[in-house]
Parts: sequence; structure tokens; C-alpha cells
Amino acid sequence: MTENKSGSTVTIDVNGAGFGKVVVDGAEISRCVQSVSTAVTANEAPIVKLSLAIPGTVQIRHEGADLLVDGVVMPASVELALWRHLSSKYGREVDATTVQSTAREWCLRDD
Repeated sequence: MTENKSGSTVTIDVNGAGFGKVVVDGAEISRCVQSVSTAVTANEAPIVKLSLAIPGTVQIRHEGADLLVDGVVMPASVELALWRHLSSKYGREVDATTVQSTAREWCLRDD
């Protein structure tokens, strides 16, 4: 689990049957949440771990297709957490900031 240092506001409302909603930075993302867990340790920021899934059932089959994710609709803090998860799973983040950069820049490196 990668620690989120963005200071997101996460609200989890759950009923006795285990159903409820998850709101991150004011945006409800419940329909995409498969599971959620939290960890609270003294003198540390709370950590919220989300597992996301595509809602509903869909069957589409393409043999040999290239998959492109063109955009996502989620709060920036969830997108950043997803980026960290994918980069730790498939590659390594490298600081690519140059003298000409106007901001800190990162890229993925395959090893």
C-alpha cells in the first residue's frame, strides 16, 4: 500500500448490511468501489485503501486488440493513488525534472 500524502478527505458511510457510499474530496465514487479499508495509527495520517472495479456486467470480445484508457472520471487524489499502484506494479517512477521544467516531472521506466 502506498501512503497518500495528498491530504484527501474520504468519507465512508456503511449500513449494518455492509452497503453504503464512499466520497473522496466531495465526489461520490461508490459505484466503482469493490472494497474499502482504513488504517488509523497514532501520530500518523489515516490511510484509506480502495479496490476499484467496473460496475455492472458487460461482455465485449476483441481478439488481439490494443487497450487504451483515454480518460478517467475520478478525483485527482484517487487518480494519483491509482498511478502509484500501477507504477509500482509495472514500472518505476523516475524524476525527469530538467532545468527547463516549470514543475516537477516524473516518468515511468521499465526495468
